[in-house]
Amino acid sequence: MNPQNHHHDISLVHNTPLRIVSPCGVRVTCTAGILWLTVEGESGDVLLRAGGSHLIRASGLALVEAVGYGRARIERVGLLMTPAARLQAWLTAGWRRLALVCGTTRNAAQTPFALLRRTATG
Repeated sequence: MNPQNHHHDISLVHNTPLRIVSPCGVRVTCTAGILWLTVEGESGDVLLRAGGSHLIRASGLALVEAVGYGRARIERVGLLMTPAARLQAWLTAGWRRLALVCGTTRNAAQTPFALLRRTATG
């Protein structure tokens, strides 16, 4: 699913995830039941109960699944992130993927930015 400027109300069942491509700026709202949301590039999964919502800030694949039965409203609302913040989020997600491929166990999300800060300060 690739939501544009309108919203989608969707019924979901257990073990049948909904894929959302290019999810940055998409709000997922649980309108009934319990939803499980996983987003590539965001730390941790999100469980939403009826009335709860989550604004996706990462650009990786998002999966929404019901725990049992659930209903979701998917809408693109945009983000108020600066271009620099978006670039940092994109670079962090890429750095994490690279660390996973290389088998690095260090804190890959902060490594390049920590190095840049040290270099800039002297």
